[in-house]
Amino acid sequence: MHSNAVPVQREQVREQGGARAPTELSEQSKLALWLNEAGVLWCHVPNEGKRSKRYGRRLRAQGLKPGVPDVLVFAIRPGEWPCSVRGWAVELKRRDERAVASGAQSRWLRDLAAAGWATTVCHGADEAIAWFKGQWGA
Repeated sequence: MHSNAVPVQREQVREQGGARAPTELSEQSKLALWLNEAGVLWCHVPNEGKRSKRYGRRLRAQGLKPGVPDVLVFAIRPGEWPCSVRGWAVELKRRDERAVASGAQSRWLRDLAAAGWATTVCHGADEAIAWFKGQWGA
């Protein structure tokens, strides 16, 4: 493991009905697979995780901003711009009713919406996929 590696939180929480909720990591991986298969121009912003103070300072000096949404989609298909929004931003949370956006995350979503982006907080990959399909008329 590299010294800069971020340990993955493997804590499981219970969903309603007693089933274990998938981790945010597994939800992000599922959403990433779907976005890749859809052929969209997108990226994940890896702001999560614990870091040393020194490494955190290095990242901030390079432009890391707290609260940036987990998923940014720039175009449905590279080279095409078929709609009136500038992009799509999703703050992805695990399927747990207690998971809410932080103040910094909410501010980013608000500011991106003011700049013409479609934004949302989704609980789980399935909810995010349904939101994207609704946005794109798929």
